[in-house]
Amino acid sequence: MKSRITMRPETQAPHTVDDALVQSEKLSALGRMVAAIAHDINNPLTAILGQVQLLLRVAEVAQPIRERLTIVADEAFRAARIVENLLTFARHTPPARRPCSLVELIRWVLELSSRQLQQSGIEVVTELESCPPVWLDENQIRQVLLNLVENAEQAMKDEPAPRRLTVRLGRSEAEGRVRIEIGDTGPAIPADALPRIFDPFVTTKRSGTGLGLWVALAIVEQHGGQLSAENQSAGGAVFIITLPYRKSAR
Repeated sequence: MKSRITMRPETQAPHTVDDALVQSEKLSALGRMVAAIAHDINNPLTAILGQVQLLLRVAEVAQPIRERLTIVADEAFRAARIVENLLTFARHTPPARRPCSLVELIRWVLELSSRQLQQSGIEVVTELESCPPVWLDENQIRQVLLNLVENAEQAMKDEPAPRRLTVRLGRSEAEGRVRIEIGDTGPAIPADALPRIFDPFVTTKRSGTGLGLWVALAIVEQHGGQLSAENQSAGGAVFIITLPYRKSAR
């Protein structure tokens, strides 16, 4: 069975205070460089998306060309999410919260991801319990969910069928928290990799930046929540988000 995760030398934990300081300085310098590059990439990327969307509105465009343009739009949008990950890594933006419906947010994310999931032959199963509005930054939590769904799709797309994405939403009234589970039927996460899966520069994809899960963890923790990963007994992995839904929670 192929490994789900690629470990890189940069992810080794620092052994001394000096090592930790050096690593912190490297991350700070990298953050500044990443921010500059991401801003430069955003400009042509926005132009590409705008031009493609204009072409898709032209009724005379033949269906085969329309399908190709849709693929370009999907991939450009995916690249925009990668850039957003890099910018989040660089700027540590605090959440701007308001009451949001997680049921609607999850459905929006799955609808946005539906084309890619269908192309990869992935069945989507949802178990969404009605929950009270959650006090959160909708854009940031949307980014977390998109990252986790995309990671699941990437983990499963080359695996034999059945390929299934399961998204559950529930709540604990006693704890005042909601719980989101995003499970897949891809390869399990190696046991020795689980403790480091949210470290920066640990990636599940050969071409990935290794920042997606790290950014997701930072966002969830800024909301007073927790993000964890487990292997499922039936195979595959599940990522679990818990968030407080009371405004006073920090």
